Amino acid sequence: MPRKLSRACVVIVAVLLGQTGTLAAFAQDFDFRSVRWGMTIEEVRAAEPSHFFESILKPSSDQMSLVYECMIGEQPCRLFCEFNNRGRVYASYYSFIEVPFEQIYDFDRRLRATLDEKYPKARENRRSDFWRTKTTDIELRSSKGHPGVYYASRTVPAVEDGAGEPLPKDQF
Repeated sequence: MPRKLSRACVVIVAVLLGQTGTLAAFAQDFDFRSVRWGMTIEEVRAAEPSHFFESILKPSSDQMSLVYECMIGEQPCRLFCEFNNRGRVYASYYSFIEVPFEQIYDFDRRLRATLDEKYPKARENRRSDFWRTKTTDIELRSSKGHPGVYYASRTVPAVEDGAGEPLPKDQF
């Protein structure tokens, strides 16, 4: 009797998980935030809890970005989720737009410590701005004087040939 009850519980849990996503998706770790590389635009929109800010279409490359406003710790930032020409997420970038110039050095030090803690043994060397995991390259970058963190997939290319549907431009 207890064995039948255990099997019934497993079936119930599997059915409930099937309502919100597949078991494989539930068991798989995320590559950044609640997103896995290769998710579609719709999947990222559903998974990202932050306030949506804008869509950016890059006509010359058939790529697009979804931009969100979010907080990392106490710091407001913009999150850019970048999609390849087949509508699959392959990169993300956090741009910290409100760090005062006089606080950039301290902010950079805290950011490095946070990345070292989150990705132990992933930093190439102590002076490096680069961390590498099995699926993701992480790099400290600045854009227009604003510090940022760039995440890039090691499994989904920026440009895909052949397979999949082209970017659905009419939805944006």
